[in-house]
Amino acid sequence: MEQTQRNPVIRRKLGVRPPTAEAAQDAERHLAKALARATSRIPGLVGSCATASRRSATLAELLELVDSDAFAGLIADPSGAMGLAIFDPVASVALIEAMTVGRLSRTPPPQRRATQTDAQLLSELIDAALAEFDAHAPDGQDHGFRFLRFPTDYRLLELILESPRFDLFVQPLSLIGDDVRRDGRFVLALPEGATTDSAPAPATEDAADRRAARTGQGDAWSRALQSQVMTAPAQLQAVLGRITLSLSDVMKLGVGSQLSLPLAKLEEVEIEALDGQVIGLGRLGQYRAMRAIRLVQAGDAGTSEVAFEDHAVPARVSQPVAEVPATDPPAPNPVTTA
Repeated sequence: MEQTQRNPVIRRKLGVRPPTAEAAQDAERHLAKALARATSRIPGLVGSCATASRRSATLAELLELVDSDAFAGLIADPSGAMGLAIFDPVASVALIEAMTVGRLSRTPPPQRRATQTDAQLLSELIDAALAEFDAHAPDGQDHGFRFLRFPTDYRLLELILESPRFDLFVQPLSLIGDDVRRDGRFVLALPEGATTDSAPAPATEDAADRRAARTGQGDAWSRALQSQVMTAPAQLQAVLGRITLSLSDVMKLGVGSQLSLPLAKLEEVEIEALDGQVIGLGRLGQYRAMRAIRLVQAGDAGTSEVAFEDHAVPARVSQPVAEVPATDPPAPNPVTTA
């Protein structure tokens, strides 16, 4: 035993050997066969795959391959490392058509964004191809990657995927059915290093941190998600008042019709979100010759330190529905009803 440890030649022979060029080519051929077999199991469809090309790619290079109309599904191994399985728009539309209709039409359907329903169908195909790939992998390698979930917003992939580099398999895919052929592409992106391990790595602290980040428990993930969410547009509505009319009165409304509001409602404006939830109260007024609302009650929001002119309004006022910015409105000033 002591002699073995001192002999570097024996130690190298006993160590894990890196994959040879021939083994790498075997992986590309096995992926082509695995995808062809998986797609050929779809009724009315035959899959044909040339040998895939393989290269190393950065995360930025990988994301350039994700077309907005393509299907991109997250895949993961038992250790929590994540990769990507991508069907380009031609392949994804053809596969969904064959799975739902049972054949390929002579006129291909228009390309569209993938949905959760598409993910349910394509996830089984991806898992079948990956299982077939593992079963015939060179040197008994079992990568263990399977479909994880479908990200509805591809912009978040940059935050979800953690590996800086990926082992990229670009696989041409021909789908053939009754005198119809569609030529598309399948891309398999595995975290660099995952294709050289002979067995799934045990879960480590780093893997646990990655899982926590994916579930929203990581600080970095929370900050990144918050920055994305807080830039999303939000619509607010200022509601001056609501009235109830009979259907016959509503049918009589036209240009120039007038609706009266009670005085109690004219001093208070509700600020609502699109779902109807009231998020604050305000007062109708004018700022820089434009109609404006000053918040007087809204969570932590305080009143703005700007010159704000309140309008004195009589008990019963009305005006046409159309409204334009005011300059120097006469008194009494009509109020638009919502």
